[in-house]
Amino acid sequence: MKYPPTGLSLRSARLPTAMSSGCGWGSRPGVPADELESMFEPFHRGSNTGGASGFGLGLAIARRAIDAHGGAIHALNREGGGLLVEITLPLAADAPQKE
Repeated sequence: MKYPPTGLSLRSARLPTAMSSGCGWGSRPGVPADELESMFEPFHRGSNTGGASGFGLGLAIARRAIDAHGGAIHALNREGGGLLVEITLPLAADAPQKE
């Protein structure tokens, strides 16, 4: 994690056909609105990382793994600051089957 989980909040819910989990950081900077989608692209480095090291691969790898399981990941800025990342995965019975 680039930003330690100070003020980290987690939630999860079982929906009729999926499991949804969210992870929010309330005391850390959000992400510029025009980077909320591109932050999941390989080698993308946010404009407000504050010099944190890295290669911009973590969220790209996460998205590909989640996509491979028929899920989705997205991010949005929280009111009052912070970032929410939500992951939704299908329940096992609804997951795509490998051939």
